Amino acid sequence: MTKGHRRALSTAEIKRQLRNHGAAVGGRVKGLFYVGAITCCELDNGILVGGQVAEEHGNIELVVASPDHLPAEFRTSRTSAPRAMELILLGRKFRGVVGHPKSGDVSLDFGRYRLYFHRFECAISIERGVDQTESHDLAEDMHLSIDDQIKAAQDLARAAARPF
Repeated sequence: MTKGHRRALSTAEIKRQLRNHGAAVGGRVKGLFYVGAITCCELDNGILVGGQVAEEHGNIELVVASPDHLPAEFRTSRTSAPRAMELILLGRKFRGVVGHPKSGDVSLDFGRYRLYFHRFECAISIERGVDQTESHDLAEDMHLSIDDQIKAAQDLARAAARPF
């Protein structure tokens, strides 16, 4: 999936290229961190899912693998992710990769929320996922809207950042 003339891949094509995609689906997020520019979610089934938008060529590079099958940096050089993003994703089930064929963007689906990889902006953000009861992995999903849950996570992150 490049910025250039290559056609964007469909969701099915992306899943076929990711060997560990099926094994990763259903794992719950137990940690969120960066390895260099790569945003990674560690799942409780032992698989890392994540990715980055490579600024030099605009490709989205995805990781879906056991840390043992990745370079040592994925075990030793982890930097904490933003607290608000972590609060929103911790405990949620990984539901798979979603390709956006018109834009070439890609999302990692966690039910109510997705990690959205914007190719042309070279950025990653949280986006709304599916807001149905079966996507409510956590108790707080039962009574808070997506907007309220994001606001609550941001408020907690701001409070945690204040000096004592």
